[in-house]
Amino acid sequence: MATIHLIEGPVGAGKSTYAAQLAMAISAPRLNLDEWMVVLFRCDRPETNFMPWYAERKERCLEQIWRVTCELLDANIDVILALGLVQLAAREDFYRRVDAAGYTLKVYLINAAKETRRQRVLERNHQQGATFQMHVSDEIFQIANAAWQQPDERECRERRIEIVSSSAKPGTQGGQPRLGPRPSPRAREHLLRENAFDRGTGHARKCTDPFAID
Repeated sequence: MATIHLIEGPVGAGKSTYAAQLAMAISAPRLNLDEWMVVLFRCDRPETNFMPWYAERKERCLEQIWRVTCELLDANIDVILALGLVQLAAREDFYRRVDAAGYTLKVYLINAAKETRRQRVLERNHQQGATFQMHVSDEIFQIANAAWQQPDERECRERRIEIVSSSAKPGTQGGQPRLGPRPSPRAREHLLRENAFDRGTGHARKCTDPFAID
């Protein structure tokens, strides 16, 4: 049975990087909320009242991402989700939806110290690499960081959450790489288009959260 791979964590933890690496390891498509928000709504982003504007559009994207997820799972294709479910209530709503639909869910928690995450966001702002979309102010970082609710012991136990160091890579064991299946031509081309694959080295390269709120 196909599986939902849900990746969560605070802002700047490295969720998109891990999602891209996991996509390469298991040859699965990624659906990243931040990427959807940038493509659909970046040009409309207001200078003030950002959070209410963001919350409304986030809900719209989540609904459509869920529809696409269901289509992929029903076609027996694993899917990797990075949805920015920063609060417990939002995650529990998602868990109930998955359970009601009868799908298999695996949850990964990516984390790092606050100052490490802040530094990553600052570096992303400065470097403005291939996947950079917009500057993330310290104010937005603080808002996103304050919104994050860490999964407690009960949630981790009930959902068998896999705790992942922000420096870890999927498909490794004991610090040594464990090779996964080679991506199909279709999956490889999909990753190339999303800048998650380095044409020169053949490895996944770092992807950032372009909307950078979750």
